[in-house]
Amino acid sequence: MALIVSGDVYAEYDYDLLRARASAMDATAAPPHLHMVMVPNPGYHPDGDFSLAEGRLALDGASRLTFGNVALYRTSLFQELPRGEKLKILPLFRDWIGRGWASGELYTGVWANIGTPDELVRLDRQLLGVSRQRILR
Repeated sequence: MALIVSGDVYAEYDYDLLRARASAMDATAAPPHLHMVMVPNPGYHPDGDFSLAEGRLALDGASRLTFGNVALYRTSLFQELPRGEKLKILPLFRDWIGRGWASGELYTGVWANIGTPDELVRLDRQLLGVSRQRILR
């Protein structure tokens, strides 16, 4: 089992919660083969990525959420992939979710995808509760 967190994500998520989930996933060869932490849709991604209902992810559905870039993966998912090639991950997610291999959970705490310097400043303001001028001093 592998826990993968994108390097440009800030989350006050309790990663220890995934320990029990990883143990449960390791105890059986049956799905789920991946567990994705989902977040409410940010303003720049209003349509979300996948639907979450009763702990299972689906490609379509009413309550679409955004993948928070925090997930547990059964490492066997990656064994059949070509080595030394760049691959887009979204088609893999769609395939795995379409096969019913993915569980998920909704995290509603502090989360930010830091894609630009301005987003980093915005997060700094939020976390420190101070103005940009004070941050830059």
